[in-house]
Amino acid sequence: MTTLQSERLLLQPLTVGEKEAFYNLYLHNDAITGNETPLAFTQRIISACHIIWTIRLIDNSENFIGDCALHHFDQQKSEIQIGGSLSAIHQRKGYMAEAFRLVECYAKDNLQVKHLLGVTTIDNSAAISLVEELGFEKHSVINETIILRKSL
Repeated sequence: MTTLQSERLLLQPLTVGEKEAFYNLYLHNDAITGNETPLAFTQRIISACHIIWTIRLIDNSENFIGDCALHHFDQQKSEIQIGGSLSAIHQRKGYMAEAFRLVECYAKDNLQVKHLLGVTTIDNSAAISLVEELGFEKHSVINETIILRKSL
């Protein structure tokens, strides 16, 4: 698995050894189903992703502040979804945009992806603004879901 790095961030592949911290990152939303344990949740997410990285600050790389993933890879269309989450105290500091740029380069250079998709709910204005700032454009809206697309 590939580690990615920028000036401020280190992206390392998520492992089940980090299950507690990863589970805690998602306690604030509905990603955890029923009585899912930290191990079961982490295993489910790892298996659903093409690759998922933890986002870490270079100056504190022991702990991660979020995650960033590529998933739902459609090789025929040469497109893949990108997504992620950050702890509340690390939001609005440019970390996710920086992580997405690293992952975008990885997808283009290593997977030969031609399009990235950002999929979220129509009321998630922070996610929509983030991907629009990175050059994604509205592709479609299905019920309460918006799909934004960026050609690489």
